[in-house]
Amino acid sequence: MTNRIFRAAVGAFIFNEDGELLVVLKHNYVNKWDIAKGGIDFNGEDDITTLKRELFEELGVSDPKILRRSMVSKVFLKPKFEWNQIETNEYVGQAQVNYWVFISKDTKLTIPNEELEQYKWIKIDKETIKEYFNVHDAEGTYQNFLPIEWNQIKDELLKEII
Repeated sequence: MTNRIFRAAVGAFIFNEDGELLVVLKHNYVNKWDIAKGGIDFNGEDDITTLKRELFEELGVSDPKILRRSMVSKVFLKPKFEWNQIETNEYVGQAQVNYWVFISKDTKLTIPNEELEQYKWIKIDKETIKEYFNVHDAEGTYQNFLPIEWNQIKDELLKEII
């Protein structure tokens, strides 16, 4: 029997003191900007441990200030045409929770590296999110809900970093 499951993952809405969002670009992903994220290992790792590990591996940040879990999460399926190519126990999609994380814009990030080509700090508004996440957000989750959540919590989050 084929055991097709979703991969559990965690992502980071990383913001700086100017209220900008960090977006990253993987090698060979032309204009497919995304947030720092990664899969949760099934060796007892929880989502916070995974998040810290991924932020160190992808950005070189060893002590991120993880402030709170976001209400914005994502679930996606691989395209159905790929399903017949999927091996037993391989993932058919991903279920991802996200956290709000503060990193100063002066923090030295280790990009480029093996996984990531470059990064940018962008405004957290619908138009900018849509521009950068046009591929990874076809259903509109980030562009519609991320700016709403940011506007609801930004004052509180920015107070927490002082």
